[in-house]
Amino acid sequence: MFDLSVVVHELFARIYLLIGTIALLMLAALAATSTDGAVRRLGAQRWKLLHRTVYGIVLLSLVHFFMQSKLDVSEPVAMAGIFALLGFLRLPRLFSRPLTPALVLAISAVTTALVALAEAGWYTLSKGAPFGVLLEADLSLDLGLRPCWWAMIAGVALAMAGWAKMMAPGQRALANAGAARAKTQ
Repeated sequence: MFDLSVVVHELFARIYLLIGTIALLMLAALAATSTDGAVRRLGAQRWKLLHRTVYGIVLLSLVHFFMQSKLDVSEPVAMAGIFALLGFLRLPRLFSRPLTPALVLAISAVTTALVALAEAGWYTLSKGAPFGVLLEADLSLDLGLRPCWWAMIAGVALAMAGWAKMMAPGQRALANAGAARAKTQ
């Protein structure tokens, strides 16, 4: 018995539903404009600008996820960590640096530490739990994989894929030629 007035009331009574609905509608707009025809109609620059809103949409989605999770924010923290990792992996491009597998691992380690600090800080501020104990528990594997480790797992997987790509026969020949050129200069 779909009653639109009840739906509207629920959206505004539970703000996390409104945030999630806005994020979903924004994702639908991106999906609707993800065709070659849409790119032609919008023009490449406007299309790119529109599709960069995905970062804001992900942030809205994470806020929605945190708000609806109530007590246990482990899963939203893990997703936020992976999003942070992917964002940090874009930084080398700003400084015209190549994204090597070793750099991916370093960024993953930093992200893992930041996520552990953020989660421990969250529970300290919201629940009054002791920060040091929480941080130690987050970084320990005794309790299983805590959310911070999912960013590290994703980073290791990306680094391994990068190394595998570098070791592919065609890529290895290119790398050897580049190394030989560097030695002669």
